[in-house]
Amino acid sequence: MKPNLKVLHVLSQVMLTGAETYAAILADTQKAHGYHTCIISQAWHTKCDTEIHLFPIAKRGVVHRIMNVYVLIKFIKKYKINIVHAHSRAASWVSYFACKWCQVPLISSVHGRQHIHKGNSTLDIYGNSIITVCEYNSRHLTDIVKINPQKIKVIPNGFDLSKFNINTKINATKTISVIGRSTGTKGDITKKMLETVMPDILTKYPDVDLQIIGGVPDEYLTENNSKILNKFVSRILFTGHVPDTIPYIVHSILVIGSGRVAIETLLSGVSLLALGEACCHGLVYEYNLKECMASNFGDMWYDEQPPGIDYSFIYKELCAYIEDKSLHTLSQNIKNTVAKSYDIRHVYANVEKEYLQLISQ
Repeated sequence: MKPNLKVLHVLSQVMLTGAETYAAILADTQKAHGYHTCIISQAWHTKCDTEIHLFPIAKRGVVHRIMNVYVLIKFIKKYKINIVHAHSRAASWVSYFACKWCQVPLISSVHGRQHIHKGNSTLDIYGNSIITVCEYNSRHLTDIVKINPQKIKVIPNGFDLSKFNINTKINATKTISVIGRSTGTKGDITKKMLETVMPDILTKYPDVDLQIIGGVPDEYLTENNSKILNKFVSRILFTGHVPDTIPYIVHSILVIGSGRVAIETLLSGVSLLALGEACCHGLVYEYNLKECMASNFGDMWYDEQPPGIDYSFIYKELCAYIEDKSLHTLSQNIKNTVAKSYDIRHVYANVEKEYLQLISQ
């Protein structure tokens, strides 16, 4: 029998993030299976069939947090919510107190590294259960944040496989695409790569073009890299934010990215250089796919100090890929493994098990 659950998803992101995309596809899948779903979020950018309510969840001042808790309590009671699913630490914080008041289960999805401070150890605001999107995320919470491992479940990002033709070889132009944000650590890594790696690649391989997809174009340019890149202006495209990255992915010979971008790339049958906030795995092969998946393709690391980025390694990997045409066809085993692991139908079913277990307690 299908559950008739009323689920509230709570988010605090300002810019488009993987957490938002994750929540959107999960909520829509739940709705298609008979759930009553709604979302409260600081901002929203993703096409979604679920009802969206905008509220400043990200504001962390005492007054705003009290207001946010009050709004959630009213919402939970008005719509008779059965379970709240938070998707960030700020969202978990206000949801924790609202759920305590309303005696409703709270589950939190943790999408990245959690900053270590006194509050992590004195108050576990993540609720009754935690979902992490990758294995290293789980190890980080257990070993560094010191959260009880019994309340943590690894359930990866979910994707609608009908949007991807994973059995068709993509005939791409010689374009390398870097996809991500222009802000934060990811933005800093891209800026450094534009300064130290890409000028040498574009000089050595005059038939290769470069696309920088996502973020704000001007934010990628610094005083140093803009001077260096001026000579390649006709071969570099800054797209800014795009609502759908897949059309750009399938017209690329190689994508550099992490997280959801990395998974979309492999599902599209395009080769990937896994580069994230925490580490760089380099080109994805069958032998290193498991480790790439464990770190969410470079975004997570289990130790307190990530290994960092070796830009000379990125350069060597790009040269090896461009010069060896046998690498331009992605392994069918990689496509199949990724499709099986990230199918939204499996993700939905595993999340539902967590919901039902919490509600039955």
